[in-house]
Amino acid sequence: MDAPRDPAPAWVPEPDKTSGAELPESLQPLIESLAEKVHNRWAERRIEEGWTFGPERNDRLKTTPNLVPYAELPEIEKNYDRTTALTTLRNLYGLGYRVVSAQAEAAPADGETAMVEKYLAEVDTLRFEAADRLWRGHPPEFWAGHPALVLRLVRRASDAGWPLLTFDIVSKTLAAAEAAGQAIPPDTAAKLRHLAVLSLMEVGALERAAQELDKIGPGTRIHGDLQGLRGRLAKVRGMRAPAPDEARRWFEEARDTYLDAYRQARDLFLAEGSADSGTTAYYLGINAASMSAWAGHGEESRTMAGEVLDICARLGERPSAPGALAEPDPWLEATRGEAHLLRNEPEAAEAAYRAAAGALENRWRPMQSMRRQALETARRTGFPEARVESWFRMPELRVLGFAGQPETEPAGKSVVFFYLREPSQLEFAARILPRCVEFHLGVAQTLAEFRQTLTPDQCALLDTLVAGATRLHGEEEARIIGEDIGPFFSRLLFRGDVLLRAQELDLRPVGLPPQEKAPAGAASFRALLCADAKGYSRLDARLLRVFVRDYLGCIGGVVDRFRDKTLTVKTAGDGLFMVFRDLISAIRFSLELRDATAGVDWAARGMPEDLGLRISLDAGPMMEFTDPVTGHLDVAGRMVNRAARIEPITPVNHVYASRTGAALALALEIPGVRFEYAGETPLPKGFGAFQLYHLTPA
Repeated sequence: MDAPRDPAPAWVPEPDKTSGAELPESLQPLIESLAEKVHNRWAERRIEEGWTFGPERNDRLKTTPNLVPYAELPEIEKNYDRTTALTTLRNLYGLGYRVVSAQAEAAPADGETAMVEKYLAEVDTLRFEAADRLWRGHPPEFWAGHPALVLRLVRRASDAGWPLLTFDIVSKTLAAAEAAGQAIPPDTAAKLRHLAVLSLMEVGALERAAQELDKIGPGTRIHGDLQGLRGRLAKVRGMRAPAPDEARRWFEEARDTYLDAYRQARDLFLAEGSADSGTTAYYLGINAASMSAWAGHGEESRTMAGEVLDICARLGERPSAPGALAEPDPWLEATRGEAHLLRNEPEAAEAAYRAAAGALENRWRPMQSMRRQALETARRTGFPEARVESWFRMPELRVLGFAGQPETEPAGKSVVFFYLREPSQLEFAARILPRCVEFHLGVAQTLAEFRQTLTPDQCALLDTLVAGATRLHGEEEARIIGEDIGPFFSRLLFRGDVLLRAQELDLRPVGLPPQEKAPAGAASFRALLCADAKGYSRLDARLLRVFVRDYLGCIGGVVDRFRDKTLTVKTAGDGLFMVFRDLISAIRFSLELRDATAGVDWAARGMPEDLGLRISLDAGPMMEFTDPVTGHLDVAGRMVNRAARIEPITPVNHVYASRTGAALALALEIPGVRFEYAGETPLPKGFGAFQLYHLTPA
């Protein structure tokens, strides 16, 4: 008989030494593509095994809610598939392999460049997701080596209204060029920085914009643009100044800056007569004239406006190319309109502005910028604003689909927000879709859930609506929040989305139901704040004591004033995490916190000059629980993760909010604050791209 053997020890796999391998950022699109393929293969196997879609997982009935296209999966499910893709790629990189696209391997370097050039040339409307994939699909070193190409991409991103993406591309490209010792032509580098400064001004980061502006050398060929940018920065500061005297000082500075550049550009135009020099001259001249008027120099303003009209007349007399249609230049016409407005010549101003608006039909972003400038000039010079308003053919913004609303046909070329509640609405929504310049579709539940109530023909109508929608509202929140979203919160959020777009276009929504009170039993929602101090990691032991005593002491003083409005307050080093009982308290706290910390000269106490808080806000229903480890009340959920991802990309001494937070604030009619669109940007760690808003006092 054989002697008994010891039982075999339990097998323990070796630790994965490649799990920490760093992957290049350019692989992000590949990770998402592989994750989708992982999900598709899993779905194929489940279907082969007899599984079907169901609202919840049931192993006996073989139903699962995840038998939907990858794009419709909740983020938590996507992350499982991403983990599989990441593990595979990290193992490859950890073992010394590299991933190179077949096109890049087969084509020489200039072949890859040609493919990017061809793509940018052929795509008329570059969507945010495509621009982001194009940028992240190549490392910054690639773009640094092709400055003309990155300038084209940055211009497209800037024109589309993506300021955060614009600044991200420029800053990382220039940093990569500097690290590699690559020389970007000075004029190209200046143009890139010019667009970066514009993007920072759009999101309200004026101090950072001024710093970037100082990096543009005076010897570049964009002198007129550079001076125009300096003038514009002073103008924006004047518009945001709380006191009239301070505003006037900024307008005086803007006027002086524009005027100096205008005189040089005017002399150059009179000497050579080129269209480029003429355009620069009238742009600088009309801004100098407007700033002069805003600062209270009416006679000087009227004289300069007359000079600008002469330049416009000379440019207008230039012959068109043979066979070319004589279409009006919207910016030339707008300049004429503003010059006539400054000279109190209303009939001529109206004719010019109407011509400009006609040339910009359906291009609401530039038209709105033009309209706002005209209204601001009218307000500051005493001209009737209502008359100026009538010169611009802005669309009607109509709200449809709420319970009790009739199926009213919108006017042609309307901006429509349609709240989709039930299948019977689909046919009417599909009928009006082609008549809308923008069609925003709101959903009360995820599309996957809604599809389960539809016939095949209704599914086809839904697909038509989703494909034609300018934006889908509520879908992302329904996935993030889950069953706790509730019909009241869904309607409240949609109402806020309507008001955000109305604010962006300066339109009054038609058909928006009044704010409703929360019904008994409706899920409450909370507001989240995340903040951290930039510069904290550079503090030595001595400065850490100063930081704890003074910096955290400053923060603690603000927290004490709001302590009764909070559910949770946590700190970790320089990090601050707070949960508020209501959104209005979170908003007021965030602005007070920003002002308290930004109002101290920390450098005088030996701290880094750039020390400052980055603050982010989000809001919505979330899971509340008592932490079994700490015994304190806490919250959890994907919305908590999103708030934490917004904070790292927020400029120092600013407050950024998610679109959800901004929409809820408008829906609840919180007074005294304004949410300015800061662009759509990808959040760190593959969290996805979201629209963000800059919170400021009104």
